[in-house]
Amino acid sequence: MKDFHIHSGLIEHTNDDIFSIAQKAKELGFTEITILEHISPFKIKYPANLDPSNTIFADKIPETYSRRTSTVSVLVEQCKKAEAEIGIKINRSLEVDYYKSFENDIKDYEKHGLDYLTLSSHYVEDPKADDENKLIHIGFSKNMNYFLEKYGEEKLFELYFKNLMNGVKSGLFELVAHLDFFGRALENYDHRKVIKYVEPILEQIIKREMFLELNISQEKLQPALEIIEKYKELGGNKLVFGSDSHSLSDLVGSIEKRQKFVELVDVK
Repeated sequence: MKDFHIHSGLIEHTNDDIFSIAQKAKELGFTEITILEHISPFKIKYPANLDPSNTIFADKIPETYSRRTSTVSVLVEQCKKAEAEIGIKINRSLEVDYYKSFENDIKDYEKHGLDYLTLSSHYVEDPKADDENKLIHIGFSKNMNYFLEKYGEEKLFELYFKNLMNGVKSGLFELVAHLDFFGRALENYDHRKVIKYVEPILEQIIKREMFLELNISQEKLQPALEIIEKYKELGGNKLVFGSDSHSLSDLVGSIEKRQKFVELVDVK
């Protein structure tokens, strides 16, 4: 049993440290897990849109940053130690928000001893905004509503999936997490509205032999079962579960969800 999306207490996601997570995962029967944290190079470059959720830093923590956080080197070091002491395979990754202007920053993450990078998009570009305000985190309802009121739903989908496609094509990532982010970020959402955008992305994921995450953090599978069926119809066969756990209780609770969904899809 494997889980490719677990957050740790190195930053403010949870108070659970990597050793506790690894121990609990082993007790639950996992043979392989991935520890990762959010990182976005433009979060610091664009302070007007600083993501109020958690982030880890590549090299050093800015002096002005007062919240609890850590660096990638600490994540890698602790994962290696926990793997050796507890006896469970631990992949070291980062959950990266891609944006084309920052490809060089993202490439630099590779030098920190990571196993791979995870593509996970939370941002949309505001076409009419200046540089310091153009990236909007749509995981927050006020930001989502702002974009919908200004541009409408179709433009939102177009820009979001265009950026996601660029991330897939960049060659920087091995795994795509919560492909259809709108399944949990947009009220009254119907995944059928985005099939025309998602299908070519699925084709690229398959062509590039990337893994596709089944995110089970919510009660509904993400992406939706119909999107997964389309993926398999196109020839995809590299599905993995990601609990998106932010605590030990999330990890424990993911077992029941996993059992519910494993009957519907073939997952590594």
